[in-house]
Amino acid sequence: SNRKSSVSSTMASSAYNACLLSKGILLNTTIDFENYVKNSTSSEANRLMEERKLASDLSIQDSLDYLMLDVLKKEGQEYHIPQLSIVWQDVTHHLKDNDVAIEFFRTPLMEYGAIVIKKGWKSPQIINLKKQIKSGNKYVTLDNALKICVNNKNDTDNQTSFSWQLSRAIWTDELLMYLPEESNAKVYFSADGLLQLINLESLPFNSPNDSN
Repeated sequence: SNRKSSVSSTMASSAYNACLLSKGILLNTTIDFENYVKNSTSSEANRLMEERKLASDLSIQDSLDYLMLDVLKKEGQEYHIPQLSIVWQDVTHHLKDNDVAIEFFRTPLMEYGAIVIKKGWKSPQIINLKKQIKSGNKYVTLDNALKICVNNKNDTDNQTSFSWQLSRAIWTDELLMYLPEESNAKVYFSADGLLQLINLESLPFNSPNDSN
């Protein structure tokens, strides 16, 4: 039992660190990389960068990134990713006693989860978000529900019910259990996937049938 708990803690820690790393790369290196290419003496890399700016498809952008890296390396101007060694323990050091930090993530199967940390914890906690919600007379995956929300394609008559169910799918009972009750505490979260395109903090926390 202790071994299983230890493995689970290690996996949770690794998952949180992976979220920090992948999101850190996206946020911190894009501008740095563009500036590096711009200031390089490689005309070919600069040409590829201009081509990348016009590409709308993510796979094409990724391919061009690899081509630029290869060109720079061959020309003796290899690009090194800036140091991204932040781990979840570093985050907890900046949290106050009642604060909570949440890293949302989307899996390759388009399912969502959240990793929670608080000050003093020995490891993060992984929480699975609901896989599907009811939309009208049918059930849709959470990812498709988010697409409906982003595109405003849900029936206006069912807007309140839909928003409530979407909220309950994301802010699950287990996740809400970790949110602080203290008025001065803060909740820090980082979205992923289609969660980035909606206002998570504006989702309803009270049932449509709640009179309060």
